[in-house]
Amino acid sequence: MAGRRGSAFKILAGTLVLLAMAGGAGAGFLWWTLVRDLPDFEDLADYRPPLTSQVVDRNGIPVAEFFEERRLLTQLSEVPKVLIDAFVAAEDDTFFEHGGVDYVSIARAAWANLRAGGETVQGASTITQQMVKQLLLSPEQTYERKMRELILARRIEQRFSKDEILFLYLNQIYFGSGAYGVGEAALTYFGKPVSEITPGEAALLAGLPKAPGRHSPFLNPERAEERRRYVLDRMREEGYLDEASHRIATEAPPELRGAPYRDEFDTAAYFTEEVRKRLVALLGNDAVLRGGLRIETTVDLTLQRQANLAARGGVEAHDRRQGYRGPLRTSDPKDLDATLLALAEENGLAETDAETGPDAAGRAEGNDLEPAWPESATDAGLLGVVVSLDGD
Repeated sequence: MAGRRGSAFKILAGTLVLLAMAGGAGAGFLWWTLVRDLPDFEDLADYRPPLTSQVVDRNGIPVAEFFEERRLLTQLSEVPKVLIDAFVAAEDDTFFEHGGVDYVSIARAAWANLRAGGETVQGASTITQQMVKQLLLSPEQTYERKMRELILARRIEQRFSKDEILFLYLNQIYFGSGAYGVGEAALTYFGKPVSEITPGEAALLAGLPKAPGRHSPFLNPERAEERRRYVLDRMREEGYLDEASHRIATEAPPELRGAPYRDEFDTAAYFTEEVRKRLVALLGNDAVLRGGLRIETTVDLTLQRQANLAARGGVEAHDRRQGYRGPLRTSDPKDLDATLLALAEENGLAETDAETGPDAAGRAEGNDLEPAWPESATDAGLLGVVVSLDGD
């Protein structure tokens, strides 16, 4: 009996060992599949995103921009603390504590989504994970991509500091309305440098990356305001805003206004297009659209504006003296024959004698009137006579 028990135990132990080896081999193969072709994140240390090239006139006033992605590279020292607080409160309240992955948030989000019947109602991506998705991976929603994102987030936290991660994140993310990065977003929505952002403005910007179109203050102002108030509430809950500052920011929605100098870009558009063509021929398209160049030119925006006004005024004055003033008369299609005959008579092109004119011939033969037109309307004195038809 003891021998049988010993044999059964050996079989069970062997089976468990084989299962463990198989599970280990499977896990190892899965791990190898996930990490075998991970992107090289070391390149992030030399971060060079597409930047806007700016054309300025002889006085340094911007007159045009060339870009693939409208972005102004912003150092973290230029970003006010209130804007960083807004992003941390809205997107990742444990950013400064976790190591790239917030496992508690993942469990909480999984439970919330499970209670919602499998629908994604809550996310758990940290700022580091979002940066990884933006810079290193595709946005596809698959378990494999998510696992690779988690692995990269852990490794990046070991390689880069929190400030370096914030710098990459805040310059890479899309804010809607063609704005990439916080520097460009501040100009696009508020017409000011990011260093001058107020708490209310910071909350609006921090609420955009989650869904730039749905929360756009230009496209959906009500949703944008709802999202802004949510971020302000989170900032208060996390201790980034006191009650007084929260109340002031909540009661005073920020004023939306774009960069004022961009309203003048049409003034020298023909000139700056020639500048672009020459630069592309000289430096290549990538350098012009992605290089963040500052292009100094000879044009004077004030003089160009005056020249445009003078040219337009001259053309309008010429038009008033000699320009086209619309049709001299109109005709319903059913009255066209009679109208043409009347014009012919007025210009001496049709015989009006009852016996020899076209009327007589038409009446005699029972045909429609067909006035005889000369070969050259100009020779016949019709220059400047215009007929337009009413109706279809």
